[in-house]
Amino acid sequence: MKKSIGKKVLTMALALGVVCSLDGCMGNNSWMGSTEWTETMTEAATETGTAAQADNSEAAGSETAAQTESEEEEMQTIHITIGGKTFDATLYDNETARTFAESLPMTVNMSELNGNEKYYYMPDSLSMRSETPGQIQAGDLMLFGSDCLVLFYETFSTSYSYTPLGRIDNAEGLAEAVGRGSVEVTFEIQ
Repeated sequence: MKKSIGKKVLTMALALGVVCSLDGCMGNNSWMGSTEWTETMTEAATETGTAAQADNSEAAGSETAAQTESEEEEMQTIHITIGGKTFDATLYDNETARTFAESLPMTVNMSELNGNEKYYYMPDSLSMRSETPGQIQAGDLMLFGSDCLVLFYETFSTSYSYTPLGRIDNAEGLAEAVGRGSVEVTFEIQ
């Protein structure tokens, strides 16, 4: 559709150039001032405008559909089960989270660190896109380095860099569920 609009505009421009060179744009332009010229140009502009509007409407409709599909895909929900209590978590729309989701379901033994997180070294490295969040929230699920899965159960400030994977939707009761020391955690797609 866009190519045909471009061709019409180019054809009109070429026609104008030929007329200008035959009649002299600055000189005798009686044909360009005629009713026929005005009708031709108005008709071409209307066709071009209508086609462009239709093309824009189609593009907007497909963008909206693609955006809705993308939102559905990016907001994948998983279950995290710890000691009989299940938490819903939403994965982010990034390559690392998608790769992580492909490895599910999995049950792992997560170790304690610093009284605020549980961690597990995954057997395979994941792509990473680290950022420094500054503030960790209870329920954040992140990747440290390329293979260390981290589930935070306390809120605190940090200067470390992580690749965000997702977060538990409601972290109430998470600290009690993980307890002290190592804990078995199951991650599975809802």
